[in-house]
Amino acid sequence: MRKNIKIYYSVPEEYPPFRVDISELFAQSLTQNGLDITWYMRAPENYSPSNKLEYFSAPCFLPPRLNKSGILAKVINRFLYWTFDIFYLAKSMFSGYEIIQVRDKYFAAILGLLFARLTANTFIYWCSYPYPEHTLDLADKASGIKKILLKMQGKLAEFILYKIVIKHADHTFVQSVRMLEDIQSMGVCAEKLTPVPMGVPEKALSWAKDQEVDILPNTVVYVGTFSVVRRLHTIIEAFSLVVKAKPDAILMMVGDGDNPSEKQALVDYAQELNIAQSVIFTGFVPIEEAWKIAASAAVCLSPYYPTKILSSTSPTKLVEYLALGRPVVCNNHPEQSSIIQESGAGLCVEWSADAFAEAVLYLLTHAEQADAMGKKGPAWVKANRTYPIISNQVWNKYQLLLESYK
Repeated sequence: MRKNIKIYYSVPEEYPPFRVDISELFAQSLTQNGLDITWYMRAPENYSPSNKLEYFSAPCFLPPRLNKSGILAKVINRFLYWTFDIFYLAKSMFSGYEIIQVRDKYFAAILGLLFARLTANTFIYWCSYPYPEHTLDLADKASGIKKILLKMQGKLAEFILYKIVIKHADHTFVQSVRMLEDIQSMGVCAEKLTPVPMGVPEKALSWAKDQEVDILPNTVVYVGTFSVVRRLHTIIEAFSLVVKAKPDAILMMVGDGDNPSEKQALVDYAQELNIAQSVIFTGFVPIEEAWKIAASAAVCLSPYYPTKILSSTSPTKLVEYLALGRPVVCNNHPEQSSIIQESGAGLCVEWSADAFAEAVLYLLTHAEQADAMGKKGPAWVKANRTYPIISNQVWNKYQLLLESYK
């Protein structure tokens, strides 16, 4: 068994990435296993080129960029990002890497696959989200020329990803068992796919254990994105039903949308339902502040609108809520349903305002039972979903892959 594995990893995220399956899983946990990573990422705004940029002490390449606004600068920066992505992928052929890995990109993945074949290296694709399906879903909601362009983009991405990249990659890590099943249905052998669900850092468990956070009665908390694909209007509507039974109830919406209109639409809907005074929008907050807010909740919410796209996701916030010891109301979803069934840390309902409201009210009016549910969460997370546990699974798979393909 190798003590060290040298990997080149090209990701689409902006430096420094905030996604925990990059920062916690790779940059921290897997490097402790012995993974020697070199990164390629997107340059942030106002970035000044540096020859010695690092991410958690690992070398990190970023493309140059124009720090200007406007369409022309945006096009040039995108061109620079693609060009240097290709350049560093090509350079990886001569740098002694054992693995070339690409995350959530198409053309870069084709080139990474080609370069790996030219050097007899292992090529791995990391699929964190069904982006082609997402684009096709946007096309279905669009009209005119935008609909046509999105449809073409989605179909092309679908062909490249599933018929070329994943089909010919040595291995692909996917987000969930459902995503594995979806990709397998497209003709990919299940043995070439490994699900890696989202987890939490061990410090979330120790933080929750060490903190003394008072539970705020009748406070309901949602932490996450306000992206329109999540259909959070249903949660606002559900809470309007909760307020009718418990006028002093408070809903805290922690996070923001991908664009300002997504948050504003929820604010407007709360006003339309006459519950604006009962709904607090905090915006994005630092992670430990989000933990403190969630840890003080009587009930936490994990809604995932039941579409094919979101059915293959692996919810991070649900696992964080469990780590914080709070009872959860979530909706039926392949992974959420499984976690709640295994842990007993909450209630899982159908997707509807009435169902969410009924479950929330039940937990608010049965505080002892709700707390007992919440207390089951940390033990389940500790046994199943901390990043050291997940990193050992990924590390062992890397070892097996290198033994098989060399």
